[in-house]
Amino acid sequence: MTKRHKLLTTTLLISLMGASYGLWGTARGFLAEASPSVDEQRNAVSVMTTTLEAQNAYQVRRQFTGEFMPTRESDLSFQLAGQIDNLFVNDGETVEEKQILATLDTRRIQAERVRLVAEKQQASAVLDELNNGSRQEDIDAAIAEVNDLKSEGELR
Repeated sequence: MTKRHKLLTTTLLISLMGASYGLWGTARGFLAEASPSVDEQRNAVSVMTTTLEAQNAYQVRRQFTGEFMPTRESDLSFQLAGQIDNLFVNDGETVEEKQILATLDTRRIQAERVRLVAEKQQASAVLDELNNGSRQEDIDAAIAEVNDLKSEGELR
């Protein structure tokens, strides 16, 4: 073997030994990381894993603090005063034109109506008497009373 050949063989052998040592050190490091020490095992924290799946969409829940304001507000009134009997809508509900919103307690109004109907009937009877004149029975009773008064006057 020539000197040059020996030098090349020695260099190659040293390189192979260095590479082997380097690989061995790296493998030892991986093995050391794969096998935790007793201290590392005591401080280990267990974790739960899950498999992820691709989704086309997701939901986000949001909360807002605020106050709802109506688009339009109207003050309501009745032609007559009274107490509300039925309420057909609640605050904030949308209503339609001509929709009945509430009704009044009509007992007082009904009693007033009965009284007025009776007064009208009485007034109609008086009007009929004035238009038609007195009934014959009433006329005969009045004549009899006048005659009684005359006879009382003659007796005195």
